[in-house]
Amino acid sequence: MAAAPCCEVVWFKRDLRIHDNEALWRALDAARAPGGAPLVFVYILEPGLWRQPDLSRRQYLFLKDCVDELARDLWRWVGVPLLVKVGDAEAVLERIRTMVRVRRLWSHQETWNNWTYQRDRAVRRWCRRAGVEWVEPRQIGVVRRLKKRDGWAKQWDTLMSAPQCDINPFLSDGAGGAPRAHPLLPEAVLQALCDGDRQGTPHPHTLPPPESLGVAPDGCREPQRGGRRNACWILGSFLAGRGAYYAKNVSSPLTAWDGCSRLSPHLAFGSISMREVFQNVTRAQRTLRGAKTTRSKQAARPCETERTFAAYDQERPQTAVTAPPTFKPHITHPEPPAEPVDTAVPLYTALSPLPGGTQSRRGQAPGLRDLQSFGSRLRWHCHFVQKLEDEPRIEFENMHKGYGGLRSDAAQSVDQLPAAEQARYAAWVEGRTGYPMVDACMRAVNATGWLNFRMRAMLVSFASYHLWLHWRLPALHLARMFTDYEPGIHYTQFQMQSGTTGINTVRCYNPLKQSVDQDPIGEFILYWVPELRGRFAPCTGLPAASTAPSRAAKTPRGKKAKATWKAPALGTTVHSPWAATAPPGGTRSDAEEDEDGAAALALQSLAFQERVSVGGDPYDAYPIVGEAAARKHAMGRVHGLRKKTAVKVESHRVAWKHGSRKNPERGSAFWKRVAAMGEAEAEAVDGGLVTANEEGHVPTKRAAPKVSRSAKRAKQTRTAEGQGVLSSWVVRPPAADAEDNEAEDGDAFWTQMAGREEDVLSVSDGGDSGSLFSFEADVPCPYVDVDVAEGPQAEAPHAPHDIIVLSDSDRSPRVSARADRDVIVLSDTDGEHTV
Repeated sequence: MAAAPCCEVVWFKRDLRIHDNEALWRALDAARAPGGAPLVFVYILEPGLWRQPDLSRRQYLFLKDCVDELARDLWRWVGVPLLVKVGDAEAVLERIRTMVRVRRLWSHQETWNNWTYQRDRAVRRWCRRAGVEWVEPRQIGVVRRLKKRDGWAKQWDTLMSAPQCDINPFLSDGAGGAPRAHPLLPEAVLQALCDGDRQGTPHPHTLPPPESLGVAPDGCREPQRGGRRNACWILGSFLAGRGAYYAKNVSSPLTAWDGCSRLSPHLAFGSISMREVFQNVTRAQRTLRGAKTTRSKQAARPCETERTFAAYDQERPQTAVTAPPTFKPHITHPEPPAEPVDTAVPLYTALSPLPGGTQSRRGQAPGLRDLQSFGSRLRWHCHFVQKLEDEPRIEFENMHKGYGGLRSDAAQSVDQLPAAEQARYAAWVEGRTGYPMVDACMRAVNATGWLNFRMRAMLVSFASYHLWLHWRLPALHLARMFTDYEPGIHYTQFQMQSGTTGINTVRCYNPLKQSVDQDPIGEFILYWVPELRGRFAPCTGLPAASTAPSRAAKTPRGKKAKATWKAPALGTTVHSPWAATAPPGGTRSDAEEDEDGAAALALQSLAFQERVSVGGDPYDAYPIVGEAAARKHAMGRVHGLRKKTAVKVESHRVAWKHGSRKNPERGSAFWKRVAAMGEAEAEAVDGGLVTANEEGHVPTKRAAPKVSRSAKRAKQTRTAEGQGVLSSWVVRPPAADAEDNEAEDGDAFWTQMAGREEDVLSVSDGGDSGSLFSFEADVPCPYVDVDVAEGPQAEAPHAPHDIIVLSDSDRSPRVSARADRDVIVLSDTDGEHTV
């Protein structure tokens, strides 16, 4: 009996492409070398993975598109079929080993959910037993077994700037025009590997229907299509013109649907590499800089895809759903052709998108600011995945150990939740909370599988703060709904928006303000919430019988937005259609009165569920919770916990392990010293969480700076035109232990700055949103903790003699803080207010 042939096995996981696929490239190079072995390409469909609670049918259909195209490309351009096997990876690889001798197993490193992590551990044990070398190159900027975060950004830049793995030297044109430079398996062996059913077909297996794996329909009416050709088409259209004004269009669902790149599911499944996207964006930036130096924007290199974006609107496929004229819940460009136009040109040269473009829907290509904003998101993508790689437990547990018990975290399923929380969760999942913008966003993502980041953050914030739900069950629902589900980003972002990281801003989005800001006249809302179409005019967002102008008043933007914004009157706009915010007679009773308002929220949610269950309109009487009362309850609980010294000490550990290292002068030695603060005087250490001493003081290794007498006596009252009268700004010595006093004027820009026992400086806006900014000025807390209720905020290390700038993405006041000797200076960037 002849000995089994030796071969190289390439295992495709979430790298479903042949261009810039380092595992495939290195395997082809090894096969072409002297003494090289034939190649076996395999994709393993694992039923156990698709039984996990975070996966769904829409993701499976996207995967099927990617695998089908990969199988065609491998056969056409490499001449080797893709084997699609169903079963556990360890068992499938063992069956292959019984038919051929496996020299090496090639696959990319993967940082995904806990199931795949345990699967990879089992495969590694199998490789050791079978004597198979497993080669796992990196495909994104995640570093395994990372001991410290220092230098991580430089490693990311090095990887993304390296040359792409060009597949062209290994390609065959499929018609005998180019010799295959690597050995092939004998036909009999290949037939056996294909389980005897190859029958001359180039790709004998495709993915089975999702029903065979128990993947049930999920209500996705407009799924995004997968595959590399779609990825190239989308990237090409983005760089040719769809990305113009990207930095401004990412926030509103009206503009983000078409203005965002929409590459996220392709990056999640690997149908296009992040390096290829990054280098195309970088090339576009160089082109723009060159065009500026020549004073000619026409010098930009034209896009070499088959068609420019100018023709996309004319060829856009019609949708069966009738949408308002200005809103389309899909990307406005057609599907790319099934085959490349010019087969004489290598595949990935013909379709590879190039930057620039002189024609576009908006008449120009993306600007430098747009490309820089998009490029930064590629870096953040890997930054968040690195967190899950470093600490896999955060898929299930709070990143900050001190936040256990803050919400009902014992429930492992919806049935285990209390009745009131079940009512709130069900209303949130179905998009029937009574808040039109929240419901529109949830219905949009349920139907399409995509939503822009700000609206995702609002959904998570509403579930975590207003509905007071633990993040785990809502995270599983949205994981199933997102076609671009990436666990490393998903769970870390969920914890950030839920306030359980301990080092990030408490982001409590006001759904009414977001609704007015991002959808002023209710176009998005009326598309996804048809119940309101008869009550409110489609062009104004006002009652249908209203004689108001055809366009709503312009929403305040920039610095004055926070000070001037007021909630719309009840029942007067599509943003707040109900007649009241609570049931008649209130929701509290003497027997159920409690300090933090939890009983009130439970009673209102149960009353709302009872009213809606009998056919009541969720947008008629009152919503599921009162916005102001729910936000006050949540902010009180979270901020009360954050003030505890034990929680602050644990926050230092989290910052040392997961901080972004924005300040290069803060090395790991500094952060590690900070993480160890307080241990000497702690009474106990339980599971890594330091319990504080009775004084509540975090010991430092150097004395805190003194505040000068002149600064102690500083008192200044300023008046800003159009912003009301500002309260006095008072600087007190650290020993004063002053309490925060809310301003009588809710429109005041800043109300006070108070020195705290731990040298904490805080500035609040006097409204219900809590502190505007608060930060500690010395080593006890060497990061800036920006407490703003609206919008993602900045966070940076801070210590004496450092100058920092804080700002948020929705253009609220930018503040610079400087600690110079013994004087603390706070000012906004235009110098109107200074201490």
